[in-house]
Amino acid sequence: MVLLGTTWHNVTGAISVGVGKSDLLVRTDTIDDSTDENNESFYLKATLSSNGVDYKATGTATIIDNDDTTLTVNPNAASNNINVDEGENAVFTVSIGEAGESSTITLMLADGTAIDADYFDSASAGFFQYSTDGGTTWHNVTGAISVAAGNSSLLVRTDTIDDSTDENNELFSLHASLSSNGKTLTATGTATIIDNDDTSLTINPTAANNNINVDEGDHAVFTVSIGKAAENSSITLTLADGTALDADYFDSGNAAGVFEYSTDNGANWTPITG
Repeated sequence: MVLLGTTWHNVTGAISVGVGKSDLLVRTDTIDDSTDENNESFYLKATLSSNGVDYKATGTATIIDNDDTTLTVNPNAASNNINVDEGENAVFTVSIGEAGESSTITLMLADGTAIDADYFDSASAGFFQYSTDGGTTWHNVTGAISVAAGNSSLLVRTDTIDDSTDENNELFSLHASLSSNGKTLTATGTATIIDNDDTSLTINPTAANNNINVDEGDHAVFTVSIGKAAENSSITLTLADGTALDADYFDSGNAAGVFEYSTDNGANWTPITG
């Protein structure tokens, strides 16, 4: 006989049982939580009082967990990458799904084309922090961070350095490692620092029409202003005739002629040879 469970009654106490052979279906609900956990068992215990004798039996039910923990950095960003303007804070989103009880997460920054001097400078005023309340409160990242069971998210922020060097856009990474229910999950997201520096070159920047006046017989001293040059930059200097000819200013054939530069505001001068 197959019992279909057409009619159900709440269990409130002793239940009358028919004479002879009979069957009961007994049901209870299980909770579909969002916590990764091991399969778990519970029991149904029955005591039958019949003809002055008590008979006892126990059955078990095993709840098969249906939760898989997930870990993602920057889940809503293309290729898990965020862009940040140089000098602004890079804010990563770490999404945790169905974590087990007593889970912890470890966070670490890693260089890419951006190095530590481009973003988090641990030796100065730089910071590396996380928030569990949407950015209202921030805590320094100093080690493993406790994570609530179930679904949660962290914001993680670090500063980027607003330098004065023209360079390519550069990226660095946030690595996350989650320990949950005996398992370790890892995820990585990147941040691209968008450079805000444009190299500039000006001669006599404070002079009208970039022209200086010099009395005949005195040195003509030009000011060459360089803004936000990239690493390993170089500059080449040449003189060119206008209405003045070489004999009017620098005579390369004259041992007394000078064509020199100074990088210390004129304290020392070096001949220009190339």
